[in-house]
Amino acid sequence: MKIIFSFDTEDFVTPEAADAYSWWAEALLQRGLRGSFQCVAEVIRRLQAVGRQDVIEALAKHEIGYHTRFHSLHPLHPVAVEDLPLAEGMAWVMRREAAGLAVLGEAFGRQPVSYCPPG
Repeated sequence: MKIIFSFDTEDFVTPEAADAYSWWAEALLQRGLRGSFQCVAEVIRRLQAVGRQDVIEALAKHEIGYHTRFHSLHPLHPVAVEDLPLAEGMAWVMRREAAGLAVLGEAFGRQPVSYCPPG
């Protein structure tokens, strides 16, 4: 059996959340496990702004997924693209999220391996 430990890394308001992200990342590694951290770009941007490179480095030891730029900024992706053809929906998401994807790419030195929309 394979199990994926996936964590939504989305709280960019509460300063203590950074310590929780770091704790989970380190706790998994101490047990020989890797997780998948679905990162909101604003979390990473704010970690950089307050000098918490230690948290980014802890997360970087795991798989990184993309969880949007600001998480719950409306319209949520599933709602916005619901009635669009696939190609148009994908283009809408990419236009809206390109800046956030760039933040993660620069912070982790690689692109996210997955996308997890909010909502």
